[in-house]
Amino acid sequence: MSIGILLIRADAGPRVGAGHLMRCLALAEAWRQRGGEVVIISGDLPGGLTRRVASAGASSRIVSADQDNGGWLAETATAEDAAWIVIDGYGFGPDYMAAAGQSGRPLLMIDDDSRHDVYPVQALLNQNLHARAEDYADKTDAVLMLGPRHALIRSELSAWKDWVRRVPVRANRILVTLGGADPGGHTAKAIEALAALQQRTPDLDLQARVVVGGANPRLPALRAAAAGHSEIDILFDIQDMAEQISWCDIALSASGSTVWELALFQTPMLLATAVPVEEPVAASLADAGAALALGRLEDQDAAAIAAAILALADDPARRTSLAEAASRLVDGNGAARVVDQMLAISNARG
Repeated sequence: MSIGILLIRADAGPRVGAGHLMRCLALAEAWRQRGGEVVIISGDLPGGLTRRVASAGASSRIVSADQDNGGWLAETATAEDAAWIVIDGYGFGPDYMAAAGQSGRPLLMIDDDSRHDVYPVQALLNQNLHARAEDYADKTDAVLMLGPRHALIRSELSAWKDWVRRVPVRANRILVTLGGADPGGHTAKAIEALAALQQRTPDLDLQARVVVGGANPRLPALRAAAAGHSEIDILFDIQDMAEQISWCDIALSASGSTVWELALFQTPMLLATAVPVEEPVAASLADAGAALALGRLEDQDAAAIAAAILALADDPARRTSLAEAASRLVDGNGAARVVDQMLAISNARG
């Protein structure tokens, strides 16, 4: 029996990154596993992101800027006879939500920082460790789904939920992942840090993989920066993130949705922040003992990044502690829990 159509509104691109879309793909997969269909609407789907949507079993549509408002989304939901609407993005405010809700379909808002004064929706998801019910007090009557227990992990990654990390005495495999778009252009600095680390500590036998997302427009420059450094591999628009995370000993990452994927793999994390919304994510993980917070990427130079990597590479006890703390945060079943709650809300509504 079909549970109906899930209509998702989420953007991806050089300006907004890919995190909103990628976590929505996890929700799309979980919805389809229950027998439903998924339509994803975006203002842009650069690079291989259209293929990503298709591989999740969803169809995709592009909405123009002059069309894009909550009323149009409500009309689309009605035309599609959608069972639910999902909205994920910082630019979709209360007016947009309220207009989308005029379709009569229940609405799930995926949020990160309780930035709005009101959330006129039926369900609200904030998968971050720092999320608290009091953040939304007097702002919504929605059912709240808070914390990394609800982290949206794609099936290619959740399939590894029983995998156990081995912590080597000295770490030399470094994964760099600074977002699907890296709007601030910080990946070049990370490459510079890796090159400096290899030069400074050749006995480390450094092996590094730098993930460049499909929405990142700087691929030629990044490849040029890594040229001549055989220890640094540039991986563009990869489809096997699970393989990369399981391969590494340490991850240098921005503090977006990727942190929950890294946590599932018990990864020792060095977290930096690219935008203000990421700062409480990094801070809460550091407070939980699940990551080391470096601060804002714009404030870090290559030497500081290299020093932080080396210090953690030489400290197996610290990496073991980080891995154990991270393992307690995410179990890979978050997307299924969210769909369960959505279906419960639908049943209660009749």
